[in-house]
Amino acid sequence: MNTSNLQPQKGRDQGYGTSGRAEQQAQLTEGMAEVFQLKLTLEGSQPAIWRRLWVPAGISLADLHGVIQIAMDWQDDHLHQFIAGTRNRGPLTYFSDPVMVGDEECLDEARARLDALLLKPKDKLRYEYDFGDSWLHSLVLEKILTQPAVEAALPRCIAGERACPPEDSGGVGGWEAIREALADPSHPDHEAYGEVFDFPFDPEAFDLEAINTALRRVFTPKPKRGKARKR
Repeated sequence: MNTSNLQPQKGRDQGYGTSGRAEQQAQLTEGMAEVFQLKLTLEGSQPAIWRRLWVPAGISLADLHGVIQIAMDWQDDHLHQFIAGTRNRGPLTYFSDPVMVGDEECLDEARARLDALLLKPKDKLRYEYDFGDSWLHSLVLEKILTQPAVEAALPRCIAGERACPPEDSGGVGGWEAIREALADPSHPDHEAYGEVFDFPFDPEAFDLEAINTALRRVFTPKPKRGKARKR
């Protein structure tokens, strides 16, 4: 399942379901909660394709996956994983959907909190989407904010630049080659790629309002239904 040739850390019960910032969070004023400001960048993109996100500090990695898919306009048609740690600081740890991936070494993203992995500004995670194209994203904690708990619970995109490449376009390098062919009618692959990618694509397009509308639709808590009264 891992396409990065990295050996995952063994062991499943790593305590990732508990906040690493519990002491600081316990000191917050009642009704307030921590929000993480994250910089999400598609690695290798030039110029950079990025989004700035506000997410609840305790969001699960499973929900963060959903936020990333919406913010980058991916279609969630492929496998994914979060990667914690770096090569020069010991074993890496992988999180994903273990049912979908079927890998005993992969920890369950639904049981892992973001604030168990990112504790202070400049801490970083990586997110890989589509193990064939290997779209790698960096997730950097820029700031830790405090907001009313109701507002803090809803993920938001506050800034960003440029459109994400379309699905199944071969990774960053593959998509650049496709764009060159599409832009040059004399290119030998121009017609073939035109049949596959037969839509106008604006690489500078970025619709902040559409992203936040989608995030609200998915993450706004549904009202609880009251029990039916007995007659």
